[in-house]
Amino acid sequence: MTTKITKSSKDLTQPTIEVSHLGQPFTVGSHVSFTFGKEHFDGIVEKQLKNSAIITFTGEGARSTLAQDLKQKIVISYRQMALV
Repeated sequence: MTTKITKSSKDLTQPTIEVSHLGQPFTVGSHVSFTFGKEHFDGIVEKQLKNSAIITFTGEGARSTLAQDLKQKIVISYRQMALV
C-alpha cells in the first residue's frame, strides 16, 4: 500500500505581508539609496516586507565584493533607505 501526499491549496498560498507606514513610499521597483558598512549603495526594491525591503544592488555597488558575496540582494530597514 502506498500513501500519496498532496498539498492543499491553502498550503500553496503565501501569507499577505502588511507593510508598515514607513514602507509606503518604497514600492516594488522604486530606486533607493542606502548605507551599509559605511559605504553608500543604490538599488531597486524587489520585495516589501513589514519593516524592511529586499533590495537588488545597481550601479557601481553591484560590482562590489559585498554585492557579490550577497548574490546581489540585501535586506534593508525602511529607516535606512531614501528614494533616489
